[in-house]
Amino acid sequence: MKRLFFLLLFSSLFIFNTCNKNVDYNQLDEEIILQYISDNNLNAEPTGSGLYYVVNNTGNGDVPDINSIVTVAYKGTLTDGTIFDQSGTSGATFPLSNVIQGWQEGIPLYSEGGSGILLIPSALGYGSQAVGSIPANSVLIFEVTLLNVNSVREKFCHSCKKSSDTMYRVRLNTSKNWYFLCKTCTEDNKTSNPNYIYGGTWKL
Repeated sequence: MKRLFFLLLFSSLFIFNTCNKNVDYNQLDEEIILQYISDNNLNAEPTGSGLYYVVNNTGNGDVPDINSIVTVAYKGTLTDGTIFDQSGTSGATFPLSNVIQGWQEGIPLYSEGGSGILLIPSALGYGSQAVGSIPANSVLIFEVTLLNVNSVREKFCHSCKKSSDTMYRVRLNTSKNWYFLCKTCTEDNKTSNPNYIYGGTWKL
């Protein structure tokens, strides 16, 4: 793995600027992805969000959800074949809630042991932000193998660091990165931070 940080979500990466606002990148990305599928003779399926995916192996293990910790072996390229990130054969491990939206939607399309290709439009990737060697408004191609799924939830409050049997999912309305808070910290947040979104509870 060269740069796993390319996959981590930072809220600033999702604040789109207003430049080129006359360009319909959803339509443009759709055309780019369909051309890539045709050029590479892929049997790809759309999800309806702009994401396309190929299943080489469905796998036969657990299916992850947004709260899973997953281990994925992957190679990320641009549509011209330029590699911008790549894991080793043992993969990289991370919470699925902490990666780009294209992965959050795409990785659960496979069971543990499954593999395939994710074709991710810029809106589900890094949008109008250039990140490292990834240009702004880039379609991303990922070859992925889902090596392991661990559905253990967080047991420690992100704020006070204390353990709790019941955790609450919380995130800023400008971010897609969820955190787990105990009941006390969640109630404090609701009082002092109106810009937070609450995603329900988890019994551990």
